[in-house]
Amino acid sequence: MGDIKYSKKIVIKRKILKEDDILRIAKLVHEQFQEGDYEEEYNILFDDQSSISSKNSIDVFRTDEFRRRRSERIWLMYRSKGLNNQIEIKLYNSFLTLADSTVEISSRDKEWYHSICNEISTIIDEVEKQKINITLEVKYFSATVIGIIEGLLLSFSLNKVFLGMLTDSQFALVGSMSSVIFLWINLYFLGLIEKAYPNIEFAFGPLYLNKSQKIRNSLGIFVPFLIDLVFFGLGFLG
Repeated sequence: MGDIKYSKKIVIKRKILKEDDILRIAKLVHEQFQEGDYEEEYNILFDDQSSISSKNSIDVFRTDEFRRRRSERIWLMYRSKGLNNQIEIKLYNSFLTLADSTVEISSRDKEWYHSICNEISTIIDEVEKQKINITLEVKYFSATVIGIIEGLLLSFSLNKVFLGMLTDSQFALVGSMSSVIFLWINLYFLGLIEKAYPNIEFAFGPLYLNKSQKIRNSLGIFVPFLIDLVFFGLGFLG
């Protein structure tokens, strides 16, 4: 022990958390608790804003509520006697909230600090990665570029249908207006993909409550239809 305090904050990104992953993290936190330590606490907040919690026991993750309801947030916390060692883990269901999921570790015990950092990092690394990641920047950039292309394709199509009856100014007007419309359509579609593959997915509880899975199933039907429509449009222009 000493006056030096070590600390680290880990931001968890692009992960699919299953029940086994939550239990594995909880067991690691629970193993740190020693008789006479300050406290360890576990809290689950559900999507209806009700919650359940426990102290000095991970049994909260073995309850019917945890297995049958949709969780919005999970907090795990450990504080040793004298607050020399601390772990605070906040996991958020990205479908419901955009807050960062984080792990914060601090200690005056250098060996304990490095050991727990390595163990937690190992668990996080072994959690299944999310297949698709759409950041806010990618979302708006993609929607804008695709919208412009779609607007131009529509303008060319209309010009071909009406055999060159559109003037240059009308052509530009149709292109710009349709690009704006397509922009919002694209943002909606990319928003669906974002919800289908959230940054942190809580993949536990009843399948019918997993709305990300429902959207993925719907996209599996819609995307092939959209691709066929695009190729039809390109064939028409040709």
